[in-house]
Order: sequence, then C-alpha cells, then structure tokens
Amino acid sequence: MAHTHFVESGGGDDRQHDNSFVTKSELFTILKQISSVSQFYELEVFEVLDIYRIGGQITAPGVVRGRYLREKNKESFTEFKPLNSNILQYPVVGELWLGINYTIDQSTPQYIGRVSKDTNDVNDLPDYGDSAKGQERSIDTARLELQVLNSNRLRKDYRQGLTFTSPPNVPKLFASEGDTIIQGRFGNSIRLGSNQEEGEEFIQSPNIKLVSGLSIGQEDLDDDKSSIYLTSNEFVDYPNPTFSVMDDKYNNPQIVIDSDRLVFNAKKDTIGIYAQKDININSVEGDVFIHSNDKIKLKPKNSTIEFDIKDSGNGKIVNTTKEGVPFPNVNMAGLLKQITGIQKVFTGLMAGVPLLPSPIGIKKIVKGLEGAEDFIEATTNLEFLEKDVLTTKTPEEIKLALPMPANLKGIVGDIGEFAKDIPGGIAKAEQFLSDNKATLEQASQISTGIGTGSKKQLRKILENIPEDERNKIPGANDALAIALTKSVGGNDIPRAQENGVFRLLEDYIADQGSAEQDVEQLKMYGKILNLIK
Repeated sequence: MAHTHFVESGGGDDRQHDNSFVTKSELFTILKQISSVSQFYELEVFEVLDIYRIGGQITAPGVVRGRYLREKNKESFTEFKPLNSNILQYPVVGELWLGINYTIDQSTPQYIGRVSKDTNDVNDLPDYGDSAKGQERSIDTARLELQVLNSNRLRKDYRQGLTFTSPPNVPKLFASEGDTIIQGRFGNSIRLGSNQEEGEEFIQSPNIKLVSGLSIGQEDLDDDKSSIYLTSNEFVDYPNPTFSVMDDKYNNPQIVIDSDRLVFNAKKDTIGIYAQKDININSVEGDVFIHSNDKIKLKPKNSTIEFDIKDSGNGKIVNTTKEGVPFPNVNMAGLLKQITGIQKVFTGLMAGVPLLPSPIGIKKIVKGLEGAEDFIEATTNLEFLEKDVLTTKTPEEIKLALPMPANLKGIVGDIGEFAKDIPGGIAKAEQFLSDNKATLEQASQISTGIGTGSKKQLRKILENIPEDERNKIPGANDALAIALTKSVGGNDIPRAQENGVFRLLEDYIADQGSAEQDVEQLKMYGKILNLIK
C-alpha cells in the first residue's frame, strides 16, 4: 500500500545543555541533527486475489481485490478500481498488477497495468501466493467478508476465475520498429503498423491488421482463423480460393477480409457492392444463391450477359420455379408433343365436324383426339419440363428427342437421316404432300358418295376415277363392289358401313388427312436442327 518512509539524518552538535550563543554554522548543524526526511511511496505491486463475479463479494465490474506484496497483515485485502475503465484489460486471479494512490489517505486505490513476469508470454502462468511467500494457507478464513475465489481450497485446486482458463501456447505477436500492438489473452490482436521494413519505397505504408485466432508470432492469412487487413502500400499474399482467381501482385490500398465464413447483414437497408473494374463471385465447391422478394434485375448497358459453360465439364444452366418444377420448357420432345397434340385436336375437329354423322367425320375427330391424348399426357406428366432446364445437349441428344411423324418416316427416314439433308427431306415431304393431295381428294369424293347412301351416286364417282388411280386408294374397290351390287331395299351402303366394309378407306382418309400438319411439324424440326449445328 502507499506509505511514508522516514529517513533519519545523522550527525549534529553534542552540546545539548549549553545555553551560550551559537554561530550560523552551529545552527545548521543543530537543524540537521533534528531533521528527518519522509518519502511517500504512491505505486506498489499487488497480487490479484479476486475479481467481480456472480455470488462474489465484489459488486462492481472491473473492481478487483488484492494484497500488496509488502503487506505484513495477511488478512489486509484492498479493493482496487481501474484507473481508466474505458480502456481496460480485466485482471485475472494470480496476476501481479501495479496499484496507485494519489494521496496517502486515499481510501480506494486504482490499478494501472499488469506486471509481466516474462515479456515473451502473452499470459503469465499464475504463481499464487506472491503476496504471502511461504504461507500455504494465507487466504483461508472463516469470515465470509474476507473470502476470495481460492479461499479454503488446496493449492492444487486454485484457479484463475470461474470460467477463465489461460489458453495454452498463445503466440506472442512479434513487433516491427514503430508498431503499436494490442494483444488479448486468447490469440487475438490489433497491430497499428506499417510495411516500412520492405524498403524505402514503402516509407509511407500504414496498415492495420486485426486477427482472431493468431497461429504464429506473425499474421498469416493462410493459418490464422479470422483476419481483417487494411493496407495502403503492401503486397498481400492472398489465401485460397482467392489466390486461384485474383492476381496478388497489387500493392495499392486494399481491405482484405478472410475467414471460414463471411456474413454481411443489413438489417434495415441496402448492401452496396460497387467496383470500377471487375466484380468476381466464385464458389469453388458450393452454390451461389441470389434471393429476392421483389425483382432480380440483370441490366447490361454496353455489355452482354453470357452463360459460358462450354469448358465447364458437367456445367448446366437451371432455372427453377418450385421444388422439382423447372422452368422454362426446353424439352424438345415434350414441347413438340404438346404442340402437335393440340394441333391434331383442332385439325380433327375442323375436318370431322362438317362430315358428321358420317363414319369419316367420326374417324377424323377420333384421330384428332389422339392429339388431345398426347397433349394431356405431356402436360400431366410434365414432359414439357426438363429436369435440368437449359441443360446443354449434344445435337445427337436433341435429334433423339424429336419424334418423326409416322406418315413421313417412309419418305424422309428417321430424324438422323433427315438431319443429314434437311432441305432435301423437306422437299421430299412437300412432294409427298403434293402427290398425295390428288389421291386424298379422290378418296374424299368416294367418302362423300358413301355418305349419300346412293349406290348410283357412288358408282358414278368411282367409275370416273381411272382404274390405276383407284387401285392406289385403300378400300376403293370394295366400295365399287357395293355400288355394283343389285339388291332390293336400298340399304346396302348403310349395312356395309355397319359391317366395316369401308374401314380401309376411312382409315386412309383419317391418316392421310394430317399430312399437311406433319409437313409443318417437319419444317419446325428443320429449324431446330439448323440452330444446333
């Protein structure tokens, strides 16, 4: 504790009972003899015995209880307040700190700094009992008000706090000339330094380096747990994955933030990321997610938006609207199945309804409804949606996804053969359509004759068709045989319809009636195949 030490002077005059006059020199001798010198000691070292803790005797955070090293009364504990409570390393039990008294009668002294036993260590290993050397149980007491953290414990059970345990092997941060360093007990540090040691060109090179999880005695982005560097004139050795995508030959002012995970969270407003040059976002092993409750805008001004996956191995572009429901539709087979299906429906209805109630009209409608079946199947089974939307496909994969219309397969071959000569294939299909048109018209005329129910009218139509052309029409000769039959009652044609005599003719008209639609579908295939060449 602060105290006054009196130093007695020596010498003087031995004429104590002489009442004679004294000379000037004799007077100074007498004054020296009776004088004493007092020395006030205001700084002293104390051992920390307790700190603020729940259930303890100290009720104010930052206040500690200690004992001066020179205190003779071992039950004389003193409470110390921090000299500056705003900038403070909180003491722990077992450390030595420097106490200060402003005046000799100051009731509550302050502490101003730790007295390190070894400047190479971040945390001193506690040497309990420095304020009572040789006295094993110097803090044991039954008086509650005098008990401290380790009172009434064996020395082997002493600890530095309720929760604090000094971490092992915390490295001491090396300092360069002129540095200001603040280092915590746990491997965290702030360096206010420079890059001057690199040479004259770095005289102006202030930096600030904050580290949590210091690995060695020097900051290292690869090994330290979390770091923030603010540099002005310094080459920073980037760790991976940054090193693999950015050039580290850069010594202009920069801020480097490095950790296992980075979180930027704006609770109320915007996060802005702006750059004069490039902005790189790279995920080596994971995903890149961009979420929004409003809009996501890609707004190129004098630039383009590129999805470059040609050299990315298994790279693909996927747009997903809901879990398991990709969008947009780029499945060629499913899309075309929908389109051609609905086209068949309309074609069948438009061709068949005017012919009702004739079997031909019914067959045309039924044929068209096959398209409805295709449409419903492609829609309900989500065939029009690709599991990997915008997946890059090879031309061969796309070819396989395009079903060749059955009527044209014998004309142009399968999709692979058609792809080898698209213009020639379309020309063949159009020629087939042209050649088939006359025969289809003749078949339709026969169907019209059947629809009248008059054998005479039917015979007239059939006899006007040359025999070689009539032979090309399935079921035409069967119709002629009915028309030439002599019978009474006039029900031969309806009876023949019921018995299916005209089925070949009806099927031919229904099938060949979609030829024009099939040719349009083939032309669409040609456009797709030209795009993927």
